Amino acid sequence: MKQTVSPELLAPGAKLAEAVCDASGAVLLPKETELDEHLISTLCTKKIAEVVIVIERTPTEQAAFDDELKAGLDRRFQLASGHPLMDSLKQMILEYRCGE
Repeated sequence: MKQTVSPELLAPGAKLAEAVCDASGAVLLPKETELDEHLISTLCTKKIAEVVIVIERTPTEQAAFDDELKAGLDRRFQLASGHPLMDSLKQMILEYRCGE
């Protein structure tokens, strides 16, 4: 699973899901880099707005996350239930967020 976060919110040990590039497109840190305090500080200094990290969950944690996501989508889409386009949109969001 991936999550986009601000460098200020990173903790040492986080792993990049995507390469981090500067404004000109030059790669600062490659995908799968494990971040430490120095690298996090560098990202903040270079004013990188956000990075994509890997979120590792146990199967139980992932199931709970998926259930919570499905319940939230059901609430948000309850008024559009049965509408083919909205049902398709809801399913696409669910697949995207659950990594399916």
